[in-house]
Amino acid sequence: MLLLSIFIYIFMPFFMGLNSIYLLSLCYVVKAAIDVNYRNILVSRTVTKEVFRLFLAVIPALILAMLVLLINGTRDVSFILPLINQLYKLLVGLFVYAHFLQKKKSAIVYCIYAFAVQAVMQTVSFFSSNINTFFNMFRDPYAIEIGTLYYGGYRGLVVGAASFFSVSAAYALIFVIVAEYWDKINISKYIKLLVLAVMCFAAISAGRTAFVGMAMAVAIPCVLSFINLKKKENKVHKSKKKRRVNPANIVALCGISIVLLLLWLLDLNGVLDVSLSKQINEKIASFLKYAFEFVYNFLNGNGFTTVSTDVLQDMYFPVSMKTFVLGDGLYTGEFGGYYMSTDAGYMRQILYFGIIGFFSLVCFQMTFFMYKQGSKTKLYSFAIIILLFVLHYKGEVIGYLHITQGILLLRMLSEIHEKNDVRENYTDGKCYNECLQRNGARIEKIY
Repeated sequence: MLLLSIFIYIFMPFFMGLNSIYLLSLCYVVKAAIDVNYRNILVSRTVTKEVFRLFLAVIPALILAMLVLLINGTRDVSFILPLINQLYKLLVGLFVYAHFLQKKKSAIVYCIYAFAVQAVMQTVSFFSSNINTFFNMFRDPYAIEIGTLYYGGYRGLVVGAASFFSVSAAYALIFVIVAEYWDKINISKYIKLLVLAVMCFAAISAGRTAFVGMAMAVAIPCVLSFINLKKKENKVHKSKKKRRVNPANIVALCGISIVLLLLWLLDLNGVLDVSLSKQINEKIASFLKYAFEFVYNFLNGNGFTTVSTDVLQDMYFPVSMKTFVLGDGLYTGEFGGYYMSTDAGYMRQILYFGIIGFFSLVCFQMTFFMYKQGSKTKLYSFAIIILLFVLHYKGEVIGYLHITQGILLLRMLSEIHEKNDVRENYTDGKCYNECLQRNGARIEKIY
């Protein structure tokens, strides 16, 4: 039940033509009405000052989004509605998280499990047309059409309402969180590696944007290892044994990259044609050419470029000072599609409500990280913020992308309550080191 609820919360698959998050919210409203314990947890433990500040922070963005319509005399509300829907999703997230508190389970770890399940679904869909057809009833029809017509069926396999860039951005974020929570994923190391391999395949199928998250998930543990090594050399905190960063995640992601490269080399030499059907071989070949397009282009002397990066550069262009400051109040083109034919994140939001409006979204996004954190958590938070700004160059992420916002809400709440639980145990007179061990050895300082 917990895994199903968080899967629905993140990916919002369709059920009989209806977005399943509405059914999920209805179930939790009923649960809150009949379950007194759950209702008390929902009210007393999820509605924190950090959550209250988060919901308040979106108000300036909403006001500016409406004000720009009056200034420009337009009626395009296609930007405002997703903002309102995001608030609804965040509200549902509080209900979901309260359920995890009641069951004393880690919501963010189950979030990782949900992505693992999604990855398995995508992978099985890739190799089995019958299963792929079955899962189509839970997918966005538009994603099915695009994945079939333009990508030969190796993309558009996400079981849910979101697809392509949105899900690849979410995978990029979840890879960083996997590195952060590696020690709290209570499964065999070898199963972790296998699941990570499947997740990497599924992430790239959703979009090559996920490569950014993979690279960052490898880099951060390396930085932490370097910092710990320096501390050891300088004999800092020599009276306490520092927890060393488990290098398994570094090895895992590097190993997965090597496996993907090996598959590409096998395909290049025709080895895969021996044992697989012609249809699967063609799909794998198309997938590998898509995934490693930048490698093919580099070998052909065209640099590390792809068609999408070339197109993306053309989507950034000069605008007037008035547009840059206040925007045009337009988000959708006259005949549908993107206003001024750009879907680049920074451009879309500046064209709609200018740099002032974009700054309001940045402020809203920062509230997801405004809570007391240990030094390790601060490093991961900083890395995630950098990741969001990088992803925003490709598409709208900062303060706007539902799927990443939902994940960040769960991360924030998990960090806050984990720290509070350790503090309560510590003040009760229990051994500090035992408290750390029970809570995954993640809290470095008690505030």
